[in-house]
Amino acid sequence: MLRTFKRDIYQGINRIVWGMQRDGSKPFPNPDKPPKDTLPPGPEVVPGEYQITLKFDGQEISGMATVAGDPRTGLSAEALKANYDAAVEVGEMLTTTSEALTRLFEARDDIELLKEWAAKAKKAAGEEDEDEEVVSEQIAADSTENGEKNGEESETPDNPYDAFIKEADATLEKLNELEKNIWTPPDTKGFVDTSYKLTNYIFTASFYVQSSYDAPSATAKAAMEEARRKLAERVAELDAIFAVDIANLRDQAAELELGVLRPVEPLGDS
Repeated sequence: MLRTFKRDIYQGINRIVWGMQRDGSKPFPNPDKPPKDTLPPGPEVVPGEYQITLKFDGQEISGMATVAGDPRTGLSAEALKANYDAAVEVGEMLTTTSEALTRLFEARDDIELLKEWAAKAKKAAGEEDEDEEVVSEQIAADSTENGEKNGEESETPDNPYDAFIKEADATLEKLNELEKNIWTPPDTKGFVDTSYKLTNYIFTASFYVQSSYDAPSATAKAAMEEARRKLAERVAELDAIFAVDIANLRDQAAELELGVLRPVEPLGDS
């Protein structure tokens, strides 16, 4: 299946046009625009025979259509196919980037929610009674005095909820830093350096590939390779955060009975 799309129809004669394109990449997540159940159009297909199926009200009809090449280009079928394959790969890289951002945003939302629950659980647990507090302070004072005598610094163990929140903040900082290396959010104001961002590398490769119908040039191939490398790096960083930092938070949250962080398969394996 190369392309799926929907169109509104009205009583009478309707015209539905296929732009000879395959499905495009998955759009980047946007909380202000819920995702659609179909993808936007992508690169034009290569010349050939294609089956078109129309479905409506439980009925469907199919027919064949011929996509002819543009004789003005003077390009071979092999060159057109090479360009098409490169454009498809660019779309796949954008889809992977979209999936990475979706996972990052969902993880960040989950962690923020667990932080709220941890703060509420800490408050609900209450403070130690006055006698216990006095005893604890005396023990802490004695420990500090003994530590000072031995030339050592004493440390008071963190409250388990405080420890969780601290670990959650550290993980959120890593996710935020990774997001900066992936893209520039659409609501960003002012001039931003995008030269190091993943999307810049992919968009640059897309520009070189789609600037011609011919097979990718040496420059386009170099841009594609650099985009592949950057994508692999960012995906590996995200998978590492899930495998280590978020996995640790998941265990801590379960131990404190705060809730469950959803398990996620490594993006690099998908």
